[in-house]
Amino acid sequence: MVMVGYYILVCIRSGIAFVTYILLWRLFADNQVVVVPSVMAFLLMGVILFIFWLRGREVRTYHIVGSLEFTILGLGIPPLYVMIREMQAEYDAGKVAA
Repeated sequence: MVMVGYYILVCIRSGIAFVTYILLWRLFADNQVVVVPSVMAFLLMGVILFIFWLRGREVRTYHIVGSLEFTILGLGIPPLYVMIREMQAEYDAGKVAA
């Protein structure tokens, strides 16, 4: 039962990440600070899914997958910084209401 729950969480997280990376590539295609970490995180997400698919019940790879998940989380910081900076610029220009 734990494996089913873990599998469902990995699938939900991968689906959210897939949509997020597609939106980042579409909206910030000209900004390398956003595109490069997004591509790297997308590739790491594929590695995580491959490891999860490859391993059996006897092989425990939670520590590997956990470290890759934290790496993906760290790769999300530069795009977040760019989005906050652009939102602040729009707010200062008066394009966005408080």
